[in-house]
Amino acid sequence: MQNDTSALTKEQTDWFLGKIQENKFWELAPLDKSRLGADGAQWIIEGVKNGNYRIVDRWSPDDGPVRVTGLLMLKELAKVKIPGKETY
Repeated sequence: MQNDTSALTKEQTDWFLGKIQENKFWELAPLDKSRLGADGAQWIIEGVKNGNYRIVDRWSPDDGPVRVTGLLMLKELAKVKIPGKETY
């Protein structure tokens, strides 16, 4: 297991906030009960905007805004190398 911390620049923060706005993160339903499972991965993204807390929870999203946002955080901001076929 790897555990690293790094600060984002203002430019990175602004870029990411723009992306989550594009992906309509703040409008997503907290939970999608139509897709649950025992084999896969639970994707949980949390945020705070204007003092309001938001959580979005999805089970192994194949596409859509939760997957896009999660991959942006992992690949673009954290620079984690993940082969496409291993992302579930």
